[in-house]
Amino acid sequence: MKKHSRPVVWDAQELPTDGITVKNNQISFTKEGTFHVRAKTGEVFSDWYEVTALPARKLTTITIPEMLTVDYKLEHTVNLAALQVSYKDQYGADWTPVPALTWSCADEGVSIDENGVLTIPSVGTYTVTAEGGGIASNTMTITVIDSTTKVTVFTPEAKTLSSSGGSVEFTITGVYLPDTGILIQANDSIKAMTTGTATEQKATLTFPANDTENDQPYTVTNSLDSRTAAVTVAKKYSGGSSSGGGGGGGGGGTAKPAYMITVENTKNGEVVSSHKTADKGDTVTLTATPDKGYAVRRIIVTDSSDQKLTLTEKDGKYTFTMPSSNVTVKTTFIMDKSKDEVPNPFADVSASSYYYNAVQWAVKNGTTGGTSATTFSPDAPCSRAQAVTFLWRAAGSPAPSSTEMPFADVPTDAYYYNAVLWAVENGITGGTSTTTFSPDAPCSRGQIVAFLWRSKQSPMVAAENPFMDVNAADYYHDAVLWAAENGITGGTGANTFSPDAPCTRAQIVTFLYRALHK
Repeated sequence: MKKHSRPVVWDAQELPTDGITVKNNQISFTKEGTFHVRAKTGEVFSDWYEVTALPARKLTTITIPEMLTVDYKLEHTVNLAALQVSYKDQYGADWTPVPALTWSCADEGVSIDENGVLTIPSVGTYTVTAEGGGIASNTMTITVIDSTTKVTVFTPEAKTLSSSGGSVEFTITGVYLPDTGILIQANDSIKAMTTGTATEQKATLTFPANDTENDQPYTVTNSLDSRTAAVTVAKKYSGGSSSGGGGGGGGGGTAKPAYMITVENTKNGEVVSSHKTADKGDTVTLTATPDKGYAVRRIIVTDSSDQKLTLTEKDGKYTFTMPSSNVTVKTTFIMDKSKDEVPNPFADVSASSYYYNAVQWAVKNGTTGGTSATTFSPDAPCSRAQAVTFLWRAAGSPAPSSTEMPFADVPTDAYYYNAVLWAVENGITGGTSTTTFSPDAPCSRGQIVAFLWRSKQSPMVAAENPFMDVNAADYYHDAVLWAAENGITGGTGANTFSPDAPCTRAQIVTFLYRALHK
């Protein structure tokens, strides 16, 4: 049987009446929509087929990496142009040609050049976006760490041993401590390697007995930095004799030494210790009594290695835990007439609170008033606008030289307008960006000590940094060390300063009071 074939011809039912063309078996669309077509051969027709013409492709999504971690120890720049970027149309298909990207970051201190190279100012977190072809990308968070090994504390469990010697555990705290350990040693025969984590490691050294009539000091070093720790093995003590019936022999022994508490003489007040000597672990209470017209400026207690001990203040008394060494107490009193000359109008400011003198001074000098006629709200957060205003008023409310405000969020009728201008002129603050001051944002601990330090012409500091959360690259690094060294504020813990924690009104007037009376 001979087979015959007939050509197939496509026909169109136009729904709507335009937008589709069927010619020479080719279907073309001039706009999006739903259409129906059928095939026929001779007088035989197929069923109608629904054809949907989708909208024309266009770029709708630019996706950049959501997270990126950079080690400041290794690099201070990021080549954004080298990152993997995805371009998609509305159907999820890859889009070409790829548009040129413009990268942006609003964080203070960050710069991006025309080649897309971002320069990192310091350790921290930064937010980056890109734009191309009128399409904005998602947000990328760049987290900058610093893996530089750093020791913050190197301390022995005990600093004095009896003449029989013994073992002492040493603790090294820091960041990125090596997992291979740290060598600590007193000499070639007394040494050990630490073990532990990246933030804390320990090792134990055993010191021999001392049979001499003089104390035997040891200086213990660590292989990471120049910090040392001192341990002393006491000289041999003579034992007392005892007698017993039948010619019993005398017995020898060693006396456990108590550690001395030396309270240095000071002017304009008196400090009395609850103990003259104490054993390790005893609680010692210091009572400070200022002369009339004076107040306690600061009390510092140091051990035999000149390390500061932690003091707890309550109701005018200061307590500390006795270490295994002698301690020295140094006290400074400052002139203060606020209690005698200014009545306290605030029901929420107790005479026993640590900020009482500071609040009285601030009110007397017009630095700040209360939040009402009878309240100061000492625990309320202090904004950046309030902080610079307090500082400006304490400086005598000087008129700024310029009237050109660089910040769009500081209106001309704001109470803090002149204070912000003055602070910018004097290099006390540069704002949170080139065009914003963020006046209503809480003032952090790092920001307020930086303001105070800059107002003092940024004095040089030589103190070692005890705080694990304050890095050398941080803008507030020197300010924090200056504040701690001068008793303006200490840390929130033995090794922490909490620079990002918000400050209260009581804290800021107290810091300001201490800074101006140092």
